[in-house]
Amino acid sequence: MDWRVIVLILAFAAASPAHAAEPSIDQELHALQPIIGGYPPAIASTRQRDAVIKRYRALKVRLDAAVAAAPDDVAAHLQRATLEDMGHNIDFDGAFDAARGDYTFVIEHHPSDITALLGLGSLLVNTNPTYAGKAKALFLSAQCAYGKEPLEAAQRGLFFADYYLGHMTDAKARSRYLVKHWPNNQTYGQLDKTVDAVLARTHNTAVIADDPDLETCKGNP
Repeated sequence: MDWRVIVLILAFAAASPAHAAEPSIDQELHALQPIIGGYPPAIASTRQRDAVIKRYRALKVRLDAAVAAAPDDVAAHLQRATLEDMGHNIDFDGAFDAARGDYTFVIEHHPSDITALLGLGSLLVNTNPTYAGKAKALFLSAQCAYGKEPLEAAQRGLFFADYYLGHMTDAKARSRYLVKHWPNNQTYGQLDKTVDAVLARTHNTAVIADDPDLETCKGNP
């Protein structure tokens, strides 16, 4: 074989990695989000569930190692909280407490971290109505940190917090606000009608402004 061909072969082999680079943690979280980022999870088969769980566990090992290596790394705690939140959606034992712990760690170190505030608020309000009061405070804090412009995720969370607290007049104001600011989201119209039905059953005749001013952090504890 010509020596020039051998050199080219060796050069190509040296430049080619033995295997593809491992996806980053953020890439893995992004890939899992459409599947187990909400409840119920979008899992269509046992085979898919097994694959998702395998992927989840592998990523959890990586994140546990990252946190162990840098216990004060807020970003690693937030990444792990995001994963554990997903684990709660697929009913992993201990995932709720683990996610709450990591979200709380982030908030204690960075009280205005909007992602952590929204994450913990959603985790709480979607888990049990008894957490609605705490969730409401978190959503208000997220909106306050964001500024005067309405933050959709915070406003939506505040609706559910008020609804589960039984504050139907406040929930109605919030649902009307959601419909006005995000008219293309049909879910908000359905929420508005749901509150109307509850108010009708309880004979509540409270008058709600057509455009309630709810986007500020007024009332934030």
